Amino acid sequence: MPKRKADEEGSGGEEEERGATTTDDGETGKRSSANTGAAAGSSSGSSSKKAKKQSDGSGVSNKIELGNKKFVDVREFKGKIYVDIREYYEKDGEMRPGKKGISLSTEHWEVLKENMDDINAKVEELSG
Repeated sequence: MPKRKADEEGSGGEEEERGATTTDDGETGKRSSANTGAAAGSSSGSSSKKAKKQSDGSGVSNKIELGNKKFVDVREFKGKIYVDIREYYEKDGEMRPGKKGISLSTEHWEVLKENMDDINAKVEELSG
């Protein structure tokens, strides 16, 4: 079987390291450092129940910290808007998006919001 160009260049895992995401419609996109670099100074080990907003350095909050290095971000990729729920990791003092997460299109985000009452009821039912 012939080698793929990526195999020859040895760049097979670079997209994952840089935070490549696969969206719910199959597109693969790379997150720019402008979206991820601002959270570098934050310690997300807090046990606070309130979500914290992270700044991108321009004074604009763009990420909401859920705790345990998990963030919600709204971003644009190829002209489409996505709600990105993702776990981050720290590398070289900078917070970077990991592979664990999901990017929801605005359509799927709306479906999730519409079903929030049912989801909350299930959580209550299972939690006792």
